[in-house]
Amino acid sequence: MNEADEIDEAYLDELDRQFFMNIDAITDSALSLLTIRNAKPKLIRFFEWFARWSRRTINGKGEPDFPTWLARLTRMSNSMKKKRYAADPMARIVVMIGDLMDDIAYVGTEQQHVDRSLEILGLLKNLSEETSQGNT
Repeated sequence: MNEADEIDEAYLDELDRQFFMNIDAITDSALSLLTIRNAKPKLIRFFEWFARWSRRTINGKGEPDFPTWLARLTRMSNSMKKKRYAADPMARIVVMIGDLMDDIAYVGTEQQHVDRSLEILGLLKNLSEETSQGNT
């Protein structure tokens, strides 16, 4: 392995580390937000399913494999694209997460994915602040 390959490997490792750190924060923020909001059951199911991957509990004994997990996550997020969910900010976040996870499954983690995960985390933090101020 030459020096350029080592730098590329270190860069990709750092992207993965940042991405997973953001995903963990997204999961924690979303799950805590759902407990204080009057969330629709579909939203709760999505984030509980998403947390399985975030908490690294897929591909284990009795757990779904990644393709099965991703297919269900994608179906659940696509169902949030319907008009009746359009005004719900949590539903928009679900769609963003579903699109993000679908994208990384095919290309791996890139800088754009770290940036998108930060954007989602920012939206969740803003929503959490609005909720704590009583502006649900």
